[in-house]
Amino acid sequence: MMTVMAQYAQPMTIFRMPARMNFNIIQNTAYNSAHGLSFFGGGISWDVAPISWHGIYVGIGVGPYYRNNYDRWVSSRLVFGEKFFIGTRIAEHTRIEFVTLHFSNGDFTETNFGFNFAGLSIGYSF
Repeated sequence: MMTVMAQYAQPMTIFRMPARMNFNIIQNTAYNSAHGLSFFGGGISWDVAPISWHGIYVGIGVGPYYRNNYDRWVSSRLVFGEKFFIGTRIAEHTRIEFVTLHFSNGDFTETNFGFNFAGLSIGYSF
């Protein structure tokens, strides 16, 4: 399985903590899957990093996503994404983060197995 996410973010603050508002596009592709796990979607999310120590930061994010429902794991088009990330700046304009993502519909429908992802994210600030 392979997941690619493109994200455009604007910096902001939430309760004086560093944060960002994101526009996300996600494509999940499952190869040789009899369960139909592939989907495409987009959404918005808000991330906040309440912990920062010696250049390493820890944060959480949440937001709604709208997707096609070609898979059999979640039967609704509206899902919610939750994110946990740990990151650091590796160059003046570049950051790297370890990210975990969870998408589900909060049991709005009977079929809600959800999707869980983990991986690395590289961000560049213009």
